[in-house]
Amino acid sequence: MIGKKPGASDAVVVPGGHFDSVSGLSGANDSASGTAVLLAITEVLADGYLRYTLRIVPSGSEELALLGSRFYAQELNSAEL
Repeated sequence: MIGKKPGASDAVVVPGGHFDSVSGLSGANDSASGTAVLLAITEVLADGYLRYTLRIVPSGSEELALLGSRFYAQELNSAEL
C-alpha cells in the first residue's frame, strides 16, 4: 500500500521504510522502527499544508537485495523517476 498526500507542487518526497527483517532476529530495531516512523510521519502531516507531494512507501523484501524498493522504482514512469 502506498499513501499519497498532494502538495502545492508536483515535486514528490518519498519517505520509505521496510517491514521485513533478517531471519532469526525479532526485527524490533530494523523493521518495526522503520514502520513506526512512517506511521508517525503520516499522522503528523495528515492535515497540514505541504509544499511537496508526499508519497509514503513501505516495502518488504529489503533484506533480500532491496527487492521491495526495486519493484517500486521499476513501476515508476520516466516523469516520476
